[in-house]
Amino acid sequence: MKNIHITASPYNHPSRILKETRFLSEFAEIEKIIVVALNQGGEPECEEIDANRTIWRVPLVTKSLPKILPFQLLKLLEYSTKILIFAWKNNVRLVNVHNVALLPQAALIKLVCKARLVYDTHELETETNGRKGLKKILSKIVERVFVSHADLVILVGWKIENWYRAKYGIDNTVTILNCPYSRAPKKSNLLRDELHIKGDQRILIYQGGLFAGRGIEQLLEVFSQIEETDWVLVCMGFGQLDVLINQYASKNKNIFFQKAAPPESVLDYTSSADVGIAYIDNPSLNDRYCLPNKFFEYVMARLPVIVNDSEEMAEIVEGTGIGFVIPELTPESLLLALQKLDNKSKLEIADSLDLIADKYSWESQESRMLVAYKKYVFHTQ
Repeated sequence: MKNIHITASPYNHPSRILKETRFLSEFAEIEKIIVVALNQGGEPECEEIDANRTIWRVPLVTKSLPKILPFQLLKLLEYSTKILIFAWKNNVRLVNVHNVALLPQAALIKLVCKARLVYDTHELETETNGRKGLKKILSKIVERVFVSHADLVILVGWKIENWYRAKYGIDNTVTILNCPYSRAPKKSNLLRDELHIKGDQRILIYQGGLFAGRGIEQLLEVFSQIEETDWVLVCMGFGQLDVLINQYASKNKNIFFQKAAPPESVLDYTSSADVGIAYIDNPSLNDRYCLPNKFFEYVMARLPVIVNDSEEMAEIVEGTGIGFVIPELTPESLLLALQKLDNKSKLEIADSLDLIADKYSWESQESRMLVAYKKYVFHTQ
């Protein structure tokens, strides 16, 4: 059977979809996987990932229309129509949809093509910070109406899964954490060499999307107030805040910007730091329940972690002793957490990180995903 993955982005190789499609390509039932994405210019319309996986970036006549709701809906209609025609012509039998806005279109493809449908949401999308007004109302209505059409619903955290089960009365769900592939990291001076950081300075790394609501602005302000310590901050990633980070870096000798690394080399950069931080502002339910991939990348790189009191991350950190939870981000609280890490047994932290790195690897997630697909999609179990 042919399998399509529908996204609402240009698809610049996000690691979760890469890992999931690689996993699905090993099923004998699936002969071809097509990732369907938006064509926003600058990227090839068709791109081959490997012999079994390709990307089709859909060109839109309506692309240049303003980014206000009526015109966005018109773009969505054109995008959805082209995908439906493509799915029908190519006899698609399995549809994975990765955004709530595209869930109705995926349900229609399921009906027209007699396909199976997997709703694979990468966050608690209807409860994200900044989603409000009519957009929030519409997304909630869409999800409530169409989530029952999915043969399988994949979530990214246990609390989010529990929320879906209680909210919609469904039980065909599975939590698949956004973990990296298992590997034994090699310590290096990669960040120090590229950014000219002194050998006796220690690196606190923030990596991932550089967007508002992820504590980056506070982290920059905190480090701009810290003087005469051997700790430096490296922000590694891409997003709208890269300009702000560079502004701080130009004025503060303890702040550095590192552009996003390719998926295959992210852990090489991460493991050359000393401590990872995942401080997520949590005014929204999605933030309070989040388990970002950066958190698991720190673990796989065997870095101690500092997190805020986001429920899922805090439970893991406090339950395993791999770092510290800080309820607020201030110079005093951050320096205290770093000092506590210095005083904590390095061997004890290393042993804990080794144990949970095995537990929170992509290979461990694949085993759960295999059971879920067999039970709910292929009905072989």
